[in-house]
Amino acid sequence: MTIEKDIYQDHKNYIDNGYKDRSEYLKHLSEYYVIPIDSVCAIAEVLGSDEDFDALICELEDFEFLFGLNCTGGYENAIYK
Repeated sequence: MTIEKDIYQDHKNYIDNGYKDRSEYLKHLSEYYVIPIDSVCAIAEVLGSDEDFDALICELEDFEFLFGLNCTGGYENAIYK
């Protein structure tokens, strides 16, 4: 297997969903849910990359709820209570 193919396999889920890599995906989630990138990365690290498109989303939605944010629809619509 070539290095390029190894890199593609490591990033396949992200590439298939329109992101360059995991970092870009996590940055997008941070902006979308209006949650600091450090917090998104910490939650993602605990869950592992296998949960990036499932449990991570649920956790970020819970985070949003627990901290009183209403940011459905993206960061442009965030309302801090």
